[in-house]
Amino acid sequence: ENYKGPVFIQGDHFQVNAKKFAKDPKAELASLKQLIEEAITAGFYNIDIDASTLVDLSKSEITDQQKPNFTITAELAKFIRSLEPKNITISIGGEIGEVGGSNSTEEELNFFIEGFNGIMSLDTKNTPAGLSKVSIQTGTTHGGVVLANGSIAKVKMDLDTLEKLGDVARENFKIGGVVQHGASTLPESAFDNFPKRETLEVHLATAFQNTIY
Repeated sequence: ENYKGPVFIQGDHFQVNAKKFAKDPKAELASLKQLIEEAITAGFYNIDIDASTLVDLSKSEITDQQKPNFTITAELAKFIRSLEPKNITISIGGEIGEVGGSNSTEEELNFFIEGFNGIMSLDTKNTPAGLSKVSIQTGTTHGGVVLANGSIAKVKMDLDTLEKLGDVARENFKIGGVVQHGASTLPESAFDNFPKRETLEVHLATAFQNTIY
């Protein structure tokens, strides 16, 4: 209440549906591009692309696991850059591990960003701006894990991974850092860890949804 200042609107999880993509990649990407265009027209200048649903863990090499992810993320990022209003650089995020899955690793982060940057740099005349952040998995789940009694299960969050990958993102790739998803389900006592661990962004959608609904 009584807040005065700018409000930055973010479009989170512009997510590739893995089943739809497997059936018809062109149609799934066309649907996402339409959503992106509508969002930018409406003033959303912070867009998080989530192609982590395409990560293929059946592959033995991490770069091969992440290739579908960074390839599609780069395609959608280029599309976003092509629609940017004059004098505005849209903040674009990527994601390396679907929230609720296994915790992210330094190798996954490195291969994802290196692969993404490699594709973006192919446009040698005018290389588009890259990512500003990458969402990682540290043990949380969207909405939390609801127990039989209706309470939310306690989360074992890997703060060391959060800090380490944030450092890698900044030092190796000169981007803002990493993003923590699913934070609404954490106890209030956990929140001071995010600035201590230099977390770039923390997502709290569930708390707002529960307040409203």
